[in-house]
Amino acid sequence: PSPSSSPLSASPMIDLFVIFDRGGVLLWSLALVPIKSNPIASFVQHVLLEDRFALTSYSIDNYTIRWTLSNDLNLVFAVAFQRALAPAYALPLLALARSAFASRYGPFVAATSPSLAASRAKKPAASSTASEHATAHPDGDRMAYEDGFPGFDAVFEGVLARAEAEAEREAARARESAGRFGA
Repeated sequence: PSPSSSPLSASPMIDLFVIFDRGGVLLWSLALVPIKSNPIASFVQHVLLEDRFALTSYSIDNYTIRWTLSNDLNLVFAVAFQRALAPAYALPLLALARSAFASRYGPFVAATSPSLAASRAKKPAASSTASEHATAHPDGDRMAYEDGFPGFDAVFEGVLARAEAEAEREAARARESAGRFGA
């Protein structure tokens, strides 16, 4: 799926959010502003393929990438933003998006992911596999894993609003505390 453009007007601080599997299949993406380069490709090449997971962020050109993994689903969640405009809600956004995506799509991803199937094939056979318990795609009966997850657009909009609100509350608490101790 190609990055969808968004009517989200709140969040000019993030440029791109992507979800892809460790096998390289792009599952969902949202470009909030036009992206001039491909920072995610560089991130994959220089961080993921080189197993540099101890890094907490990766910068390329004018972008910084933050990410989190869902090891049980073999997924990567990444957010790209302008290096000079780091949003305070980047990490909460990643955690909330990972949780929301896993809640809605986890069983389907576990049953249909090619990269999970490959890792299952390397392990000794268990009494049952996720493919034996295949589920329908939550966004439509005729959709396949490679079709992406268009129903996540609306979910992400709520996740983004929640992450922004939590960051604003935290900033307000910090300002209030600073005001009490600075007076």
